[in-house]
Amino acid sequence: AGTASPNNSYAAVGTDYQNNDPVCAVVDCVISNNIAQWKCVGGPAYYIRCRMTENTGLSWNSGVEGAWLYNCFAKDNPGTYFVMSPKDFVNCTFLSGANVRNPNVYANLRNSVIYALTGCTVYNCVYGSCDAATSNTESSRQVDFSTLTFDEEGRCTAEVLRDFGLNEYLDPVPEEFRGVDRDGVQRVYNGAVDVGAYEYDKRGDFAAD
Repeated sequence: AGTASPNNSYAAVGTDYQNNDPVCAVVDCVISNNIAQWKCVGGPAYYIRCRMTENTGLSWNSGVEGAWLYNCFAKDNPGTYFVMSPKDFVNCTFLSGANVRNPNVYANLRNSVIYALTGCTVYNCVYGSCDAATSNTESSRQVDFSTLTFDEEGRCTAEVLRDFGLNEYLDPVPEEFRGVDRDGVQRVYNGAVDVGAYEYDKRGDFAAD
């Protein structure tokens, strides 16, 4: 779990700068219960297979800015928005909490599961709601999230999530992390990657809540 940082003017984890190349990878971490003035996760860094919950942004953003996310799970982060970043978010699962917002044209959500969108560009995602500023929705699927069942770690076995991603979107993921999901399960069964932080095929043995 994280450390409350109410006096940090930018980020509880990482820094504020958006345009630099990533300088490190934060892998298999739980980032939770942080308080920051602006954001709880900053760049420039890769965040891989991380869990982000109950982080609060006092002024604006409860989650991520200036960072790359791969195979991450986020839920219940109170704030105006969870994501504001000109970076790539690949195979992530964002559930209830603040909206995912991408005001910068360089920000992209790919192969991800998103509860709510505001002004995003999405590529082969499954999402619940969006506003008129969300673009490229023709490549994605809008579903009623009340019909989907997720467990506490964001796992879901719904058919709508399976084999819907594009494998090419995995290319920017650092090679040593590209071949597995958040649980360490092999990515890409049946020729196409599943959307979200988990690869569901051949698993089916967890009990969703």
